[in-house]
Amino acid sequence: TTTTTTTTKKTLVLSASVADDKGKEDAAKALEEAEREAREAEAEDVEALAKARGEIAEQVECFDRVDRLREAAAMSREAKRAKLASVSATTTKKTKAAANVVAYSESDSDEDDDDNDDVLVDWRAKKL
Repeated sequence: TTTTTTTTKKTLVLSASVADDKGKEDAAKALEEAEREAREAEAEDVEALAKARGEIAEQVECFDRVDRLREAAAMSREAKRAKLASVSATTTKKTKAAANVVAYSESDSDEDDDDNDDVLVDWRAKKL
């Protein structure tokens, strides 16, 4: 019985030792699993951050392109307005020249009108 008791004690100690080793192995596996998950999560975060930065850069580029297009359109409209104003001014001058419209001062016109009015009055008086 003493030998059996000693053997039983040795078996219990050995079982406890094996169980303790198994617990340590399980703990080590759990730790390795946690570290692996942490690395994967960190890699996902880095990937998500890089993707977000890329999307932001694309949006900024798109906004810059829209601004450049707006500026180009404004410059084009201004150039068309300037060209139209120039053509309009040239056409107006040509039209006035073709119609013999001459700018004159008010004082010259008054003197001519007085002479013409006298002639017109005399002519009408003769007719009556």
